[in-house]
Amino acid sequence: MLVCGWPMHTGSYVNGTWYHPASTEVAHNVNPADTADVIAAFPLATAADVGRAIEAATAAWTAWRKTP
Repeated sequence: MLVCGWPMHTGSYVNGTWYHPASTEVAHNVNPADTADVIAAFPLATAADVGRAIEAATAAWTAWRKTP
C-alpha cells in the first residue's frame, strides 16, 4: 500500500521484523472527516501472532531492563 507515495507496511512489527499475520481479517483506518476515505487496511493478528510478540518481548526484557 502507498501512502503519500511511500510504501506503507501494514503487518506486524515484532523483534525487528515486519511480517504478515496469519489472519485473513482486516481492520480499516478511516478518515474521520470523510468516512468513505479508507486511509489504510491492517491485517488483524491471531492469538498465535500475539504469542509471538509476547515471546519476543519476554526475551528482550532481560537486556532492556538494564538500559539506563
